[in-house]
Amino acid sequence: MNPAISEATPPLTAPGGGADALLAECEAFIAKWQISTSQLGVWAIGDKKLVFRLREGKDVVTNTETRVRAFITGFETCASRYGITASSPQARPARKADE
Repeated sequence: MNPAISEATPPLTAPGGGADALLAECEAFIAKWQISTSQLGVWAIGDKKLVFRLREGKDVVTNTETRVRAFITGFETCASRYGITASSPQARPARKADE
């Protein structure tokens, strides 16, 4: 293998713990905020199958892992700043009238 290529190529998984650690964080977030797995994926990266793929043991690229963690951290920060808890009515988006 060419050393110049291997040094320049970013790792496929982030040093933050990889897919297993990310899945655990996603599962905790889902349970805390009582949202569906697909909703987390859509909110975080626009992919409703994110958690499903993690549960299947699929790996994620560094950028995806970073984006998901940033979303979770940002969501938690905003919620605490505005006093929103998982049981608050503001924690869940309002349903459309036709649902």
